[in-house]
Amino acid sequence: MLHVPAGQYGFRNEEPVDVPAFWLDKYEVSNRQYKEFVAAGGYENRDYWKHVFEDEDGDLSWEETMARFVDSTGRSGPANWSLGTYPEGKDDYPVGGVSWYEAAAYAEFAGKSLPTVYHWRLAAPWTPFGDMLLQSNFGSDGPVEIGSLRGIGQYGHFDMAGNVNEWCWNRAEDGRYLLGGSWEEPSYTFSHNYARSPLERQPDMGFRCTVYPTPPTTELTNSVGAERHDFAGVEPVSDEAFAIYRGLFEYEPLDLEARVESVDDSSRYWRRETVSFRAAYGDERVLAHIFLPRDISPPYQTVVYSPSAVAYLHSSIEAMRSDLAFFIPRSGRALVWPAYEGTLERGGGGNRPGGNRARRDLYIHKVNDLQRTLDYLETRDDIDSDKLAYMGLSAGSEYGPLYTGIEKRFQAVALVAGGFDDSHMLDESAEMNPWNYAPRVTTPTLMINGLSDYGLPVDTAQKPMFDLLGVPPEHKRHVLLEGGHVPNDLNSVMREILDWYDLYLGPVRR
Repeated sequence: MLHVPAGQYGFRNEEPVDVPAFWLDKYEVSNRQYKEFVAAGGYENRDYWKHVFEDEDGDLSWEETMARFVDSTGRSGPANWSLGTYPEGKDDYPVGGVSWYEAAAYAEFAGKSLPTVYHWRLAAPWTPFGDMLLQSNFGSDGPVEIGSLRGIGQYGHFDMAGNVNEWCWNRAEDGRYLLGGSWEEPSYTFSHNYARSPLERQPDMGFRCTVYPTPPTTELTNSVGAERHDFAGVEPVSDEAFAIYRGLFEYEPLDLEARVESVDDSSRYWRRETVSFRAAYGDERVLAHIFLPRDISPPYQTVVYSPSAVAYLHSSIEAMRSDLAFFIPRSGRALVWPAYEGTLERGGGGNRPGGNRARRDLYIHKVNDLQRTLDYLETRDDIDSDKLAYMGLSAGSEYGPLYTGIEKRFQAVALVAGGFDDSHMLDESAEMNPWNYAPRVTTPTLMINGLSDYGLPVDTAQKPMFDLLGVPPEHKRHVLLEGGHVPNDLNSVMREILDWYDLYLGPVRR
């Protein structure tokens, strides 16, 4: 365990809380450590299980609960174990597939506690865009051995960002807190405060323990409301005010001075051209990566992409190879991925402007980058400029109404993991607020969301965006799938998007 000095931590709209010094496990609890609990009869000894078991229908008996807490072969243990043990060679991997109740019982067995969200956050500095995240296990195929990566917190703790999500003590309105993000998720989830049912046992749910020199106060252990803003009643600006906002995005149609920077013909699925052209501002040039599908005759139907905030972390598109967007060229449409200002080759690597004025200017430039990208595409004979679509993921969907409320050259829009985000939008200037642009979106729009997106709840964040879209009801669709911020079933996500593009662009001609 490592010592964490006293400090303060507060959530949004909350006064900081004093957090006395404490000790926190250097590593996530491993399979080997958890097996000691199982072997010692941890699932039979009621002394370790101090909390009332409950689900959405009420209290559960001991027998009902223990019948749920079994592995893939019906033996007591984590959901992803088999025959009462973990896979061979995974001794020092983090235990996963455990509920909050199991994590709390193990902590009792070990003479420790689960950390409160205040203690956990104090030990894990809030760095949504930084080197620690680049060196942590996000967006991969599975967990890695504890301590094997260099994503280390300010007090020496390993893997607080990524690898497995970590259960914390406090209740939320709809569960218990689960922090840090996991190997299944993008790196920006490190800064999200998720809550899940304490009975849930996903493979990426783990924990670490704490020791308190003095018992924590009720202020630290009480439920954390995570009070959410309900955007259902948000009022967009008037048409007169919007006309002023729209003027911020106007630009001179200067000569593009386009050139091809490189060509990569190595993929079996596409030919990649990296091009650049003159930006709408300053002396800058926009870089755009164009993925042209193989075995399809031009002119190509084309999807222009706006990615998640992960693009701020990386300085090259090579680091984004696992991104969802690459199904587009594999399905027969060209994918165009502009390096928007501040992302990838144009400033990615963790730096993001602070302050409302800088953020506003950034998004004006990003919309200009999108506009100039379409200007460029219209000059190419191999692109069908009458069959253009927009696709956004996470941040690219949250601000989708801003992009598509201004830019009208798209025939279809698909927004994945979008909605109005109260973690930052309420503090931004009105010129950036997506709800001021949503009523001006007239392009057929598909929204796809996770039912359990704690950051963008269905009723208070997703549905308000969908309802405000100015698209006629018969030309907009909201699809809800199982999962968190990004739905679990990516095949269903891809199918919905392809069907939507087929409907409004026409099927791809092979």
